[in-house]
Amino acid sequence: MKKATLTIGVLATGILGVATLVFGRPSVEAAAPSHTVKVTTGTVTRVEPLAGTVTSTSEASISYSGRPTTVSSVAVTVGQSVSSGQTLATMANGVTLTAPFAGKVVQLNLNAGNVVPSSSSVSSNSSATTSSGQFSGGGGFAARGPVGGQSVVASVGQSLSITIANTSAVDVTASVSELDEHWFQSGQSATFVIPGEPGYTYSGQVEAVNQDATTSGTAVTYPVTLSLKVPKGAPTPWLGMSVEVFVPVSQETGLMVPITAIHANSAGNYYVIADGHKQAVTLGLIGTNHAIVTAGLKAGDTVAAPPSPTEQPVTVQIFTF
Repeated sequence: MKKATLTIGVLATGILGVATLVFGRPSVEAAAPSHTVKVTTGTVTRVEPLAGTVTSTSEASISYSGRPTTVSSVAVTVGQSVSSGQTLATMANGVTLTAPFAGKVVQLNLNAGNVVPSSSSVSSNSSATTSSGQFSGGGGFAARGPVGGQSVVASVGQSLSITIANTSAVDVTASVSELDEHWFQSGQSATFVIPGEPGYTYSGQVEAVNQDATTSGTAVTYPVTLSLKVPKGAPTPWLGMSVEVFVPVSQETGLMVPITAIHANSAGNYYVIADGHKQAVTLGLIGTNHAIVTAGLKAGDTVAAPPSPTEQPVTVQIFTF
């Protein structure tokens, strides 16, 4: 009986505790103290994000020239990866077209049954040929011409050909709006975020900003080409992969405050709450999290700056019973 009584007492205590938590009336949330920061000297960097696509720095079109024959079979499809020397197509006379380097088939203008010239030839977007049939160009690859010493024809955009992109030498293409185009120039450094590869830092730089604008509706954009350096041991991004690009386009050093401290009135003038009152300020470079103040504040001033969402303090609720 005592054991039963003790058990009931424990249960009653547990129920009472639950009742206290459930039915306790919460008071108004305790007001968080105003968040303030000191004005300090620092450097603000403006970083422009871009959405990029991995592309090849060189391509080669493999075709067939010489005495007419027909294509017996084509051994590859668009999007297929190939190794250097891999057979791409076979002619009725037994001659084969092979890949001059490891890459990816990006265009296929050759089908079984096509009537073509004879002997394999390779053309590139940057190439040179010799009478011995030695080819070099594009990504630095070389391919021997057909047996018999026939010369290699260097030309671009051939019909009845197979085009391979060099996957070992890649870059990134992106588009920038006409409003932001003035921020970009050749030589600026860039970093890349590659999906699925968080352990590696991919870097590069802006190589060119094409001034031939593309218009889609009311949107005007400019193509940007960026080099991409693959870190040692890191995988080379595959062609067509989407990547995030970040380009630091400008820096300024001076007095800086958090973005959250800056307000604008109806006239578009900026101000902060400094030492409890509104203080007009003139802004310099505006970065992602901070802005440079060129007038209106001095080092050591205190300004109200609500924390960013990632810095929000935990709200504590006080229960009264």
